[in-house]
Amino acid sequence: MLYDIELPDFLEKIKGLLLSVLNIDDLGFELAMDTKLISGLGTNNLALSSIDYVDFLVCIENEYNIVFDFNVRIYTVRDIYDYIIAYKTQERSEMNE
Repeated sequence: MLYDIELPDFLEKIKGLLLSVLNIDDLGFELAMDTKLISGLGTNNLALSSIDYVDFLVCIENEYNIVFDFNVRIYTVRDIYDYIIAYKTQERSEMNE
């Protein structure tokens, strides 16, 4: 069985973590799966500093009880979602062996 996270809940949780890390009240745009974390063109771009990026990933690790492989590139919110799903699915698979 695959691990599943409801997208609206996921986006709300990610938004809350971002607001906390950045110490702001509003992102200024609607967070979406294609929102870029570090750099990119367009208005749907967080442009996190390297320190904020690492702090954000640590918050996600704590929230979802995962560990990021820093050899895996995480560029967008979708990348985070996909990584969590893959991590949790593998974790469940290993538990059932």
